[in-house]
Amino acid sequence: KPNLTIKISRADGLTSVPFTASGPLNLAGNYVATFPLTRVVGSPNNNNSYLFTDLPLGNYDVELSDGCDVAGKTVRVTLDNPAQYSPTATPVLGCSGSNKINYNYGNNPFAFGSPSTPSVRLYFDNGSGVPGGAVLQTNSTLSGTFDNLNPGNYVIAYGNVGPGAMSAVGIEYPRPFFQRVTIAPYGGIDIETSAVMCDPADTNSGIVNVELVNNTILTGTTISLYQPNPNPTLAPILIQSSITLAANETGATFTRVPQGTYFVRVSNECTTIERNITINSGSTSTLPIAKASRSKVCATNNSVKLAITGSSSLYDVTWTDVNDTSTVIGTGTPLEITPTTTKTYQATISLKSSFNCVENPPFTSNVTVEVTDDPDLEMPVVSDIDLCLNTSRNFTISN
Repeated sequence: KPNLTIKISRADGLTSVPFTASGPLNLAGNYVATFPLTRVVGSPNNNNSYLFTDLPLGNYDVELSDGCDVAGKTVRVTLDNPAQYSPTATPVLGCSGSNKINYNYGNNPFAFGSPSTPSVRLYFDNGSGVPGGAVLQTNSTLSGTFDNLNPGNYVIAYGNVGPGAMSAVGIEYPRPFFQRVTIAPYGGIDIETSAVMCDPADTNSGIVNVELVNNTILTGTTISLYQPNPNPTLAPILIQSSITLAANETGATFTRVPQGTYFVRVSNECTTIERNITINSGSTSTLPIAKASRSKVCATNNSVKLAITGSSSLYDVTWTDVNDTSTVIGTGTPLEITPTTTKTYQATISLKSSFNCVENPPFTSNVTVEVTDDPDLEMPVVSDIDLCLNTSRNFTISN
């Protein structure tokens, strides 16, 4: 059986074509393809013996000859649909030692060539985006999961890519593609708690709210309210049923809590945090107040967030100008505004109607935002300042 000769030339006659490749991964960059490409395919061979890769878009003439047919055959081929690469590597945070990385090369068979039996390996990143040290885990699919990982910097290496393919830019295949991925350390849990009496005359009308302000693992997080046991050798007393947060929930509220001293326990699969909280009948020490993200702004940089120090899960807030309380500026907390003049804002704060706290009337709190003219940033003319001769060497230039 005679050998087959394959020759690929540009239809426009160019022998050198520069181009920029967007991928895959570490192979993105600037290249120069040279032509013609010639390959003699003998026997035995595999599918990749007929694979030519890294060709810029355009029209090509493919000449085929086997030595028997003197004329051979020429076929015009147009490349106008570039390969698309969409590899992803997503860390799934867990406790130390239980993190995961979900990866997906994009299942582009043209990028991987044939045979499509990849070797996907996980390494530590050596700091330059290439594997460092021994292989950590190996998979044989273009999408999958590496699990039981600690926080750190990793590299996924897609190997066995296009063995035997002929590259127009001189890349030798098979050649691995590298993808960097970082698993951040688990930051623990942080919470904010607030408590209020629904009815100051009813010592059993306490409301306790717990909000997670830092928790990268929301699912499986449980919030519990306990009272210390008078007998310190015994377990604390669970006041109400624990609340397990659903996906995307970040807090919980306990109602009809008697006056007293308690502690909140927040737990997930990684850690547990506890916080003491006290409910006092008639106490105003925990009432929220109005605040502003910036108390002074310039006229052209005047974005400000108004908020209260209490939880939006407990309180409804209506914002007005203290001098015009009939006109509502906005509701909720936080509220973003862009004031043009100095103004004092009044927050009318009330417990949410769902709590039915009719004996706890709304109250107000004020906050002022000062708006100043933009500074004149033109540099004044300064001359004849001799820092060596002056007794005072401190100078201030301001608008």
